[in-house]
Amino acid sequence: MLRRALLVWGLGHLAIGDGRGWLLLALQAASVAGISVLATALLESDRDILVFLAVVGYLVVWAGQAVDAHRRAELLGGAPGGAIQILVLAPAAIAALTLFWLVGGSAGSPAAVLQRYVTAWKQDQPAVGRGLFLVPPEPGELGAIWTDQSAYLAMRLTALQSSLGSGSGIDPRQPWTSLLFVPIEPASDATGTGVVVPAPDTVIGIQIVRQVTVRGSFFGLFPTASQESRPIERIGTVTLRAIAREPVLGVSRGIIWRIDTVDLPPS
Repeated sequence: MLRRALLVWGLGHLAIGDGRGWLLLALQAASVAGISVLATALLESDRDILVFLAVVGYLVVWAGQAVDAHRRAELLGGAPGGAIQILVLAPAAIAALTLFWLVGGSAGSPAAVLQRYVTAWKQDQPAVGRGLFLVPPEPGELGAIWTDQSAYLAMRLTALQSSLGSGSGIDPRQPWTSLLFVPIEPASDATGTGVVVPAPDTVIGIQIVRQVTVRGSFFGLFPTASQESRPIERIGTVTLRAIAREPVLGVSRGIIWRIDTVDLPPS
């Protein structure tokens, strides 16, 4: 009985002659359709939490209707036991929630968009990277820009390594370990009140950092050592802009972030 109820909502109720199973069948179809619409509209934006709540609610109802069907079957004289079968929901729940955390909010914050951009750059995927821009560059253009910027980065890191010495903690062969992306705080207003003027954009500084070994002690008795990133210079900025998505039936779909400019010198 429980196995049937876990397969399709309401199937367990129908097996014991409970006509409410038809309602559960319809509710499952409507729930799947509703979650699909929510995911299409909100999963990428800053309102992705609504998709998460819908998925959690779906899983709770799935388990609840199965348990209810099992209990009703027992009251009607069905064989007790078998509740352990509810664990078959675990793989589906893990898969659904893992997929959400991998995809949800992928454009809902500047940090998420910047991470996707840097990953696309590392993996040389300009087709992915260009889709993250407010105004996507022409096909092939972004790849050429990355080539020039990577050459500049290698040249600059080589120069810094040469001037700072072999213990500089900079390795031009692994440029990404020498980069740090740090938000730049907006300037205060001109009135001198200290009130920060809200900025329509978010600006992220691209810094070259060096890895240094910091030595200390634990309770003053045991020597310790840790790696610390120390900034050397800022070589560029990434500017991102929030875009309000078009509402559907008067309901806001939240905002997504897109890259406006990447200011990094070419080679």
